[in-house]
Amino acid sequence: MLAAGISENHELARRLKVTPQVVRKWLREEKPSLSAENIVSLSEVLNVRVIWLARGTGQVHNFTVREYSEPELVDAFRTLSAKEKIILRDFIGLLMRYQDG
Repeated sequence: MLAAGISENHELARRLKVTPQVVRKWLREEKPSLSAENIVSLSEVLNVRVIWLARGTGQVHNFTVREYSEPELVDAFRTLSAKEKIILRDFIGLLMRYQDG
């Protein structure tokens, strides 16, 4: 949070449009349960990769952009847990809504 210029839970809550109690709950939990929309919002506010927030692995920041082939995407999808697949499905739906809007 500090790297994003946020030093207080209530500031993060304000930016995410959630209550400070929700932020405290996320911070207390070892693996917090966030909606796809909250994960996307949090990644934007903190300037970190969505997959890092969702899985806790990989690069924190997205420094490079590259195109992935369909077989690479299918292989990556197969490695996800059922919960991660649901998060990804919700995330793609969210992106499609933003694209249409």
